[in-house]
Formats: sequence, C-alpha cells, structure tokens
Amino acid sequence: TINEDNSLQQHEDQMLSSFKRQLNNFKVYKPVEGEHLRKIKLNLRIGNIIITDQFDWDINNPDNSPEDFAEVICVDMGLSTEFRLPIAHSIRQQILEHQKILHTDKRNQYVRSLLYQEDEQLSESSKIRL
Repeated sequence: TINEDNSLQQHEDQMLSSFKRQLNNFKVYKPVEGEHLRKIKLNLRIGNIIITDQFDWDINNPDNSPEDFAEVICVDMGLSTEFRLPIAHSIRQQILEHQKILHTDKRNQYVRSLLYQEDEQLSESSKIRL
C-alpha cells in the first residue's frame, strides 16, 4: 500500500544515488608506454568451491579482457557460469588498483623531477662567481 510504495521508492532512490556516486568516482586510466605486468590474485568462494590462483597480467593492454579470461578459466576448470562474473570482477578491480598506483607513481615522479630541476636551477644561480 502507500507505506510499501514509499519504502520501495526510498530504496530505489538510495540505490540510484549509490550507482551515480560509483559512476562519478570511476576513472579510466590512459595506457602508458610499454608493458606493465602485475600479479593478479584470485581467492573466491562460491558455495563449497574455492578458487585460488595467481597470474601475471599486462594492465596496460586494453585488449586483455577479464571477461574473456574468466570464461576460459571456467571452461578449463569445468566451473559453472556463475563463476564468470566474480572472477572477471576480481580481475578488473585489481587491474584498476594497479593502474591507479602506476599513474600515481608516474605523477609523483614527474612532480619530483620538476622539483629537482628547480633545485638545480636555484643552486646554479646561487653559486659565487669570482
């Protein structure tokens, strides 16, 4: 009735707000030059089945598909399709974390290089000349 409709509308509004916040926080990182292999670790449990695995992944290659890889894992291991999404999600989440770290490190290196150049210029200009 009316209370149930209001409650349902409230939950829908909360979910929509949450989705919008997550989409606004999502950031796509541009590939940087070269191959960047990072360790991806799977540790998933669905029902009474546990998957534990680790492998190297080029986080810089946009052609690598976590969804395709998850499908291959499921076929190779004889797992049901219910494992595809959790596997792909885990891989994609780790890729984004590694990309965030990579881009933060690159930005920090750039800032440090600017500061180092500035320090060099200051020390050159402050030399005593006879």
